[in-house]
Parts: sequence; structure tokens; C-alpha cells
Amino acid sequence: MKNKNLRTGRLLSKIGGMICLIIAGVMLFISMVKPVSITLKGEQYIVTIWEMASYPSAFQFWMGILFYLIVLGIAGLLISKRISVMPTKGLGITLILLGIPALPVVGAGVLYMIAGAHIVFAAGMKNMQNSI
Repeated sequence: MKNKNLRTGRLLSKIGGMICLIIAGVMLFISMVKPVSITLKGEQYIVTIWEMASYPSAFQFWMGILFYLIVLGIAGLLISKRISVMPTKGLGITLILLGIPALPVVGAGVLYMIAGAHIVFAAGMKNMQNSI
């Protein structure tokens, strides 16, 4: 992989995936150690994640956020691995589209979008060089 755009896209995709996974891990660790305050039907409860399981709506919301972050992180890492094997425009477009829901995550969405643009550009240049 000698193309500078492919290396940059792969690196940014890896960094974005790691950011998502690190944030998910930190959120899980903090919620296990530090109690959080939830409000259900006008009543406020201070619970840890283990006690939150008795309140299904709050627990499902919290687990949904963690699942969302883990899926975004793993997808970014898998795409960065796939880029080194065979970079295509489809992978770049997938990263750009993956960056849209990842925008609320600190920097990961922007990194995914930039990585996708680099990969699309590199794949286009590769196709142009092959046609000449």
C-alpha cells in the first residue's frame, strides 16, 4: 500500500474506531463505579448500572448507547482492515455514511468522513491509472 491517501484513510478510520471503543469503555467503567441519576415518572433515583437493570427503560437506553458506540467502533476498525486488502470506492462511501451517525461522538464522525473521502479519491486515482 504505497498510496498516501490510502494510508491516511486507514489511519483515520482506525483512530475513529478506537475513539468510539474507548468512549464506550469509559462510559461502561464510570457507570459501574459511579452512580447515575435517572428520573422515571417524576421520581428521581440514584443507581449504578447493576441496579439500573430493575428499571428497563433506562437500562435499555444506556445499553443502546453503549451498543451504538461499540458497533461504530468495530465497523471503523473492520473497514480500516479491509482497506489494506482491497480499497474500493464503496468502502469510502460506507465510511462517509458511517461518519454521519458518528458525528455526536467526539471527533469520530469527522475522522470517518475524511477517511472516506481519502479512500474514494485513492480508489478513483487507481482506476484512472489503470485505464491509462
